[in-house]
This record gives sequence, C-alpha cells and structure tokens, in this order.
Amino acid sequence: MTRFGLTLTALCVTASVAAESAGPVGYAALRKDRRLEAVRIQTPVTLDGALDEAAWRDAPVATSFLQNERQEGEPASERTEVRVLYDDEYLYVGVHAHDSAPGAIIVSDLWRGHQSAALSFNGRVGTGDFYDGTKQSYQFGPTVRLSSRLNSTVTWSRNVIALRSGEYTTDLIGSRIDYSFSTRMFLNALLQYNTDANQWTSNVRFNIIHRPLSDVFFVYNDRRDRTSGALVDRAVIAKMTYMLAF
Repeated sequence: MTRFGLTLTALCVTASVAAESAGPVGYAALRKDRRLEAVRIQTPVTLDGALDEAAWRDAPVATSFLQNERQEGEPASERTEVRVLYDDEYLYVGVHAHDSAPGAIIVSDLWRGHQSAALSFNGRVGTGDFYDGTKQSYQFGPTVRLSSRLNSTVTWSRNVIALRSGEYTTDLIGSRIDYSFSTRMFLNALLQYNTDANQWTSNVRFNIIHRPLSDVFFVYNDRRDRTSGALVDRAVIAKMTYMLAF
C-alpha cells in the first residue's frame, strides 16, 4: 500500500503548538517522535463503526495519548486507538475509545427521522460522569430540506451538570443553513445563542474543493454580547489546504 502522512502531520503540529502555550509539556520534542501515517486504500471501507476490516487492522495505530485537561501531560486515563485511511475522494478516521466502566455511560438516540425527507426530526439524550459529578444532555431539532441544494436546521441543546461545588444548567440554541452550489462548492451559515456565555455567535463559511482532500475556505466569525449588543470579537479567515501524494 502507498502511505501518505503529510496532511496529518500538519494537523498534529497545529494542535501541538496551540497546546504548548497552555502548559510545561515538551510538545516540540513529542512531535519528533509521534507520527501517524495515513494508508491509501483501493476499496472504500464500510462506515458501520465496527473497524473490523483488514484495512483497519493493518493500518498503523496511534496510542499513548496525553491528557489536555485535569492533569496536562499525564498519560490518558483510558486507552484510545486512532487509525487513518484515505482514497481518491475521502479521508477515513477510525477511533477505538476504550472505557474501563462502559456501564456508566448511557447515550441513545430518542428518534431520528428520514434524513432525505422534506421535514425530519432528531433527538438525543445522554448521561454520564463529568469530573467529580454527573452531566445530563438533551438535544432536539428539526431539519427542513427545501431542495436538493438547500436545507436548514434548528437545534436546542441543554446540559444539566451536577458537581460537588454546585449545579447549573446551560442551553445552546442554534440555526444552520447549508447550500450546495455543486459537489465542490458549498456555503454554510450558523447563528447560535449560548446562555452560559450570554452571547450570540455567527459564522459564515464558503468552501471550494479544488481537488480531492484539498480545499479553499473563506470564513467570517462574529460574537456579540446579548445584553448590550456590543461586539466581543470578529474575524475574517482565509485558508487553503493542498494534499501531496507520494
């Protein structure tokens, strides 16, 4: 199999640099030793979450992750395995997240409508451990497919968190519009309100796929205080990615 590692390496460098400023961990040295090669495949894998195909079993695996929160730089409390495959059209990332107490995690879809219908609904509820307490999560929202190119989604999410220091509830309400000019050109717009931060956030992204796994992005971000309407921050971002196969 032909192996490709350039794009993934760039992603790892970006993540490490951002984290390096947050603590005393020697990320620069770690980057020299920690590399994960993406393996080119000839036949697409089945997206069923099983990761039991030969391509997944034979691919290099990334393990020995470090904590980012709680105890930065310490070994992760649970084992995680990551493998990456790619073909001419897609990048496949497989993650096997082990858990020593899977019975303590309960996540289930309440209801999922037909995604290609003109009107569909999705709901989710989850509960589990959160630091020294628990967290209950709820999510619900309809999706309206106005045409084969245009659809809109409204979502409401609530987190009920109970810790030793106290309890609190946060809500996130958002609306998203997606439009496809073609299979290579997309426009996405997002507007959401966070009760915890008491802020409105808007995001507009224009994406052009100029070749497989290579994109051009133009992004506009805006955050405003809900009470005063004052601008918190604003950004215009341009980004280009280019995949080199060798």
